[in-house]
Amino acid sequence: MANRAADLGLLQRTIAAVRRAETAQGADWPTAREIVAETVGALRTPGARPSSLASYAAARPVNPPSDSTPAWDDLLAGLADPQTRVPSIVRGPAGSVRSSDLVRLAVCDLTAFLLSAQADPPRDALVASARTLAAIAGERYGGRTIEVRVPPVVAVQLGFGSGPVHTRGTPPNVVETDPDTFVRLGTGSLAWDDALAAGLASASGGQADLSPALPLLTPVISRPLAP
Repeated sequence: MANRAADLGLLQRTIAAVRRAETAQGADWPTAREIVAETVGALRTPGARPSSLASYAAARPVNPPSDSTPAWDDLLAGLADPQTRVPSIVRGPAGSVRSSDLVRLAVCDLTAFLLSAQADPPRDALVASARTLAAIAGERYGGRTIEVRVPPVVAVQLGFGSGPVHTRGTPPNVVETDPDTFVRLGTGSLAWDDALAAGLASASGGQADLSPALPLLTPVISRPLAP
């Protein structure tokens, strides 16, 4: 229960940041509210036999926002109590998933949404999002050919087919970037070549190419943000 309360607390802080950004920019962001509505609804529905984080992330449908998205206050009523009883396994839009994984994905979605709107996400949400994307990458493309470093948050080793394998020391292929850029890359709002060209990511080694893995999470921003 304590871990689930912490998960919900992180989601609450991320939602609060989205609300502040929305108010400051005077924009209507139905996509963000749709993410929260979908998550809150799923957290109330028990499920069974959960998919892994990466499998669930790959199966999520891309739904456009509905014409009538709920108000923030109505959505947050379901998360107001940090001790809210949430089943350990819930039924999300792509099937059963661990409630902690569903919250991790929602935080990642909302963090990417804030970054795309040039708003600052909470630091703990940014860290959690980078780690979630690294976990998805590690499960989906596990290997020992490329090391992806996102200091000081996370590092993960990946492999795409054939390539040199390292067992200790510095690997022959290294990708390094910051958490903001990694989240943007992983959620499809920034292209790999553009990140390299802008100096937002570095790649050393003949096979230090992250593009075969991107995006790691289906983008949820279905239309340009209002100015």
